[in-house]
Amino acid sequence: MKKGIFPLLFLLFFSTVIFSQHYPYWFIYPGKVGCDEYEVGYSTTGYYEDSSKVVAFKNGCVNHARNAYLKIEGGQGFWETENGTYWMGEKISESFDTASIQIYKEKLKLVSTFSNDEITLALLCSSDFELLPHQNQILDLNDLKTPNWLDKLPSSTGYMYAIAMTPKYYYETSSWLEAERQARINLARQISVKIKSEQKVNISEGQEIRDEEFSVVLRNVSVVERWIDTKRNIFYVLIKMPI
Repeated sequence: MKKGIFPLLFLLFFSTVIFSQHYPYWFIYPGKVGCDEYEVGYSTTGYYEDSSKVVAFKNGCVNHARNAYLKIEGGQGFWETENGTYWMGEKISESFDTASIQIYKEKLKLVSTFSNDEITLALLCSSDFELLPHQNQILDLNDLKTPNWLDKLPSSTGYMYAIAMTPKYYYETSSWLEAERQARINLARQISVKIKSEQKVNISEGQEIRDEEFSVVLRNVSVVERWIDTKRNIFYVLIKMPI
């Protein structure tokens, strides 16, 4: 390797790692922004920055249409043994009014964007909303306290909460979108779930195969907070829905 190449590669890698730990306030704490109707859209950062922002805006409109009214149904299976519980897979579908996507493209406006080497984010809000200066501030996750909701869901009159976590996928957009999807599944499970189980017990061991099935309509779901465990690259999302 030529002299000077290794320090340059190290500097590029180090810069990417540090930069990926910085996000705008409105992305980490969307529920504190104060907009009655809001959504965040995602896009993988491409060569053309403006194109990435357009994709992120469109994705935000899709997310908002899905969160406004969503029918989620299906189920998942678990295998319980004395050594622990193992996930056996899922078959879950989500359906929503795709025609409303165009409505939200006209109703919501692009309030703020953020881009790094991996992801482009777009904040969509009601047309008359403006961010306060501190809400556009870029936060370093290493300077923030780990949120309490990782251990205990918030308690608030009139709302149901759910969280989910996902690992870091190749594309960061996939991590956030999957975390939100899993959070919606967890919310649906809280509302209504039918459990079928089959047990097998003998002298040496006990086992149980448990199937969970649900068919639920979610309305006006919103992301309250996001968090990343930067040491383990785990992505967390907290959502809520009015009861």
